Amino acid sequence: MPLLRQAKARGAKIFVINPIKIASCSLADLHLAPRPGTDGALALAVAHEIIKNHWINEDYINSSVFGYQEYKQLVEEYPPEKASQITDVSAELIGTLAKEYGTISPATIIFGYGLQRYTNGGQTVRALMPWQQ
Repeated sequence: MPLLRQAKARGAKIFVINPIKIASCSLADLHLAPRPGTDGALALAVAHEIIKNHWINEDYINSSVFGYQEYKQLVEEYPPEKASQITDVSAELIGTLAKEYGTISPATIIFGYGLQRYTNGGQTVRALMPWQQ
């Protein structure tokens, strides 16, 4: 929390993705509460919107990312409307997160403790950060 408070004081936007309201929600500019275990679908839908709207660094992708075309094909299958049915997060809110995250630079993702608590956690991390493979 102290680091989040410092970042917020310096103008950072904070987005919390957690099915329950936790302490960091008090600092959040946006809180999404997906159904537990559906973070991967949410990540793919956000990526879908980021790629569709060209909020990406194509030079970096072309020079440094392995498997981008396959990832791009995968996220095409997860528009916000489909992910909304899976996650219980509205398509509008998914679009808002995608625009915010896709147009802010620099940006980072900080993983909490929830992802490793369900079977598909590793795959979710891969969906969130495909360039780290």
